Amino acid sequence: MAVKFLNFVNDQNEYWPITIEIEVLRGMPEFKVIGLSDRSIREVHERARAAIKNNGYKFPIHRKIINLSPAHIPKQGTHLDLSIILGLLIRSGQIIYSPNPNAIFLGEVTLNGEIKSVPNINGILEAAKNKNVKQAFIPKANLKETYIEGIDLIPVENLKELINTLHSPAPAKQKTKTFEPVFPTFDDIINQNEAKKALAIALAGNHKALLIGSPGCGKSVLAQSAQNLILNRPFISVNGDITLTDLKTKYPQSKHGLIVFNELNELNRKSLDHMKVILESSPDHTIIATVNPCKCGYHQDPYKVCYCTPYNLKLFKQKLSATLLDRFDIAIIIIAEPLVDKPTHELEETKRHINLVKKARRTNRHKSLKQLLPALDSKSKNLISVIEKKYSISNRRLEKLLQLAQTISTINNKPNLTEEHIAESFNLQKFLITHEWTKNN
Repeated sequence: MAVKFLNFVNDQNEYWPITIEIEVLRGMPEFKVIGLSDRSIREVHERARAAIKNNGYKFPIHRKIINLSPAHIPKQGTHLDLSIILGLLIRSGQIIYSPNPNAIFLGEVTLNGEIKSVPNINGILEAAKNKNVKQAFIPKANLKETYIEGIDLIPVENLKELINTLHSPAPAKQKTKTFEPVFPTFDDIINQNEAKKALAIALAGNHKALLIGSPGCGKSVLAQSAQNLILNRPFISVNGDITLTDLKTKYPQSKHGLIVFNELNELNRKSLDHMKVILESSPDHTIIATVNPCKCGYHQDPYKVCYCTPYNLKLFKQKLSATLLDRFDIAIIIIAEPLVDKPTHELEETKRHINLVKKARRTNRHKSLKQLLPALDSKSKNLISVIEKKYSISNRRLEKLLQLAQTISTINNKPNLTEEHIAESFNLQKFLITHEWTKNN
């Protein structure tokens, strides 16, 4: 009889329960995965073969079938590796274990049997909790970031440790602790209310935002804290020294979530060129990038002096081309606000942001320029006409302007775009529309 495990996959911003069935049958050697799986799951064949052999077990030589049900749900993610490999070992009689219907196994398995971390593990665990899962075997590397209460977490580092744990009379339980965010929340940031609202809009509509400011102004903290508005979605943060190979690996992991690029101007030329592709073809990702305004970091800073020569400033700005910047939807200048000002951050405001983002991400779908223009009222059309004549904007920028306005209208529970929504969208894009980055004054 086939071995069965419960697991969860992400489809259209929701985690869905699936059943993994593993069967080993007599017949010609074959490894078949059925049930609408993507390449990352189908490649488990080679990972499983190597991991099983490298840990002293025999890879079953007969026909092996992995069925993922229900069949109509698209399935992706290497976090299913652990269940599949464990099932092969059980079904081939090499280990004795009766799968607990209230337990799940999460982790990508390397060729040596090490268990790697899982992106957005909290989203999976929350979905599991809602299905009455009581126990989760998770990668040890994920333990510090987990915060879902009500599930006993058992961290494991490799395949041998997992098998030894299963054979123990009572696996040691690792209870979840009260959640402490890895990064600050909006509540922890004093003032910067306009920036917070702009980032909430970016997350609500999967827009691409650029934060520009001097070192220490708070742009990186704002970018990182934005993840707390979408706690159960993938979050990836990369630095400017990331290689092109690593960038291509990391970026897909943020689908339906957020990826932050710290110090965008520090990326090498090949990675910056690839950023154009990412920004142009990522409707399912929110992207936030931070950048200094110059090499010393203090160009136009109201409190500190910039020591860059006009020539150095020009060289610095040329690294971020106009074609790259044109692919962003929002640009915000972040200025450090004096701490003597009265704090205006409140828990209720952050809760409001979270609720608005959650609702908008569920209902907001970007329309094309051809769909948006005919639906505008006369005042909105007049405003668009003025912007087009004054700034000579491209069709790409006009589409981005209206799509951002559409997100703003969704957040405000308005079914149609208005002149006010377009004006607010323009203010969030003004830096990009007026090409301020190319000016050295």
